[in-house]
Amino acid sequence: MYRLIQPDEARPARTRPVVGLAVAALLLAAAVWTLARDREQLASTWEFVGTGPWWMLTLWLLLPGANWVFSSRLAWALLRPQPLIDPDEAADQPTLTKSETYEVIGAAWLANLLPLRAGLVSRAFYHKAANRIPVGTTVRSVLASMVLGLVGSLLLGAISGGLLWARLSPLPTLVALAVPYPVLLLIGAASPVGDRGSIWTGGFGRWRLWDALAARYADIVCWMARYWVVFALVGAPISIAHAAVFAAVSQIVMLVPMPGNAIGLREWVIALIGPLLPTWLGDDQGQLTQQVCLAADLTNRAAEVLMTIVVGSACGGRVTQRLRFRLP
Repeated sequence: MYRLIQPDEARPARTRPVVGLAVAALLLAAAVWTLARDREQLASTWEFVGTGPWWMLTLWLLLPGANWVFSSRLAWALLRPQPLIDPDEAADQPTLTKSETYEVIGAAWLANLLPLRAGLVSRAFYHKAANRIPVGTTVRSVLASMVLGLVGSLLLGAISGGLLWARLSPLPTLVALAVPYPVLLLIGAASPVGDRGSIWTGGFGRWRLWDALAARYADIVCWMARYWVVFALVGAPISIAHAAVFAAVSQIVMLVPMPGNAIGLREWVIALIGPLLPTWLGDDQGQLTQQVCLAADLTNRAAEVLMTIVVGSACGGRVTQRLRFRLP
């Protein structure tokens, strides 16, 4: 039998987004207050950031944009139209284009500042309405990206561990970190594009998954570079191994459905984990403190929010125009 939902029963569902937003705001405010209370650390952070080398400040600002680029490439790899199909199937293929993918991901990036992954929900319905992509396919692509994120983090961790043991100079280190990206792309290019996937691959062809893994790996490397840069900017340089750990942890934390990629929560998790990392993990200048980790990830967050607003606003305008002229 059916029954009406009473107002008191519906209220929790309506208040859940508000609670999530309030928790995120409180966590972020607590992180800022904790840092501000330590005036010596705050002054040191401002001094180091203000006097940082221009190339490091440029990386600090632009690396979040690189995350958007590789996240878009990941979505395109999984959702692009299937090549080499029968003419009878052409009418059922998605109409998604590569440039449109960048715009949709950028707009969703901005919308995710709202509660309950609003960007993911709006993106799923956009693809259904504008690109003939079922909502279930978009959801499966997000789940696949989570699994690929775990694989990419393990790959980066293994490489970082090898680099820690080998103690290579900066140039070979950069080459070693970059090599998996073209290798994964080549494996994807060598895979048969006629592969439609199976239940074991989430319904995605192997060529899609190899391309997507390449993009996901590059995205996580960008996160590692961001942590390496921001810790240097606040006067506490860390090793590649430490940065890889922070990048992997951040990927897990951001799976929590809180506004703005787990804003507030991510900063506190990094602050709690940082002091627990052993000094032998790298050549850092002493044990990391909670205040230093908070200062670093708040600095990280500042560039991220700024780039989200700039990129998301431009992409949101483009997506709005596409909807206006494509849909009745």
